[in-house]
Amino acid sequence: MINLKDNTILKKIVFLIAVVACAVSLGLYVGSKRSSKTTPTSQEIEKLAKPVAEAKLGQSFDFSIEELEDNAILKFTLVGAKKVKAVANQGQPIKAGSGEEFLIISLEYGNDSAFSLKVNSRDFVRLLGDEGKKFAPDFYNEAIDVSPVSVRKDEIGFVVAAGKKQFKLLVGQKQEEETTEVEINF
Repeated sequence: MINLKDNTILKKIVFLIAVVACAVSLGLYVGSKRSSKTTPTSQEIEKLAKPVAEAKLGQSFDFSIEELEDNAILKFTLVGAKKVKAVANQGQPIKAGSGEEFLIISLEYGNDSAFSLKVNSRDFVRLLGDEGKKFAPDFYNEAIDVSPVSVRKDEIGFVVAAGKKQFKLLVGQKQEEETTEVEINF
């Protein structure tokens, strides 16, 4: 004979298990939706990283590296510029804010000496802003080794207003008084 009291307890346990299972399922569903919104897909990253505008620069500068006995010459070349809506920083995508884009400058360093050179790209380039303000790069690599008799590629980036089409860079060694103004027009 089945005890009515045991049957009620059994129904309550089954109901409680069903409620817990629903709560766990709902939590997993909401968690997966939340994480998918904050992490862009690879297709979204590719779309955002596609250049909005591009310009060739092709301007070279020779900088004397006086710290070395040979007074080695670093050939510093502004290869090109592009504007994008996203960049990768340490492997993680970063999207530009509302009304912003990233101005990316492609660089090459040439070293014809017999010595390895350490180059900090942020020491050579400034973005000339409104009212003559000089902005250092927002994105850059730390010191880069340029091996003897070789060329090394690099990029630096600045946060700029979306839609802006004209920029001025100041190029010089450690931003001494002697700098060269380089215009970028998209």
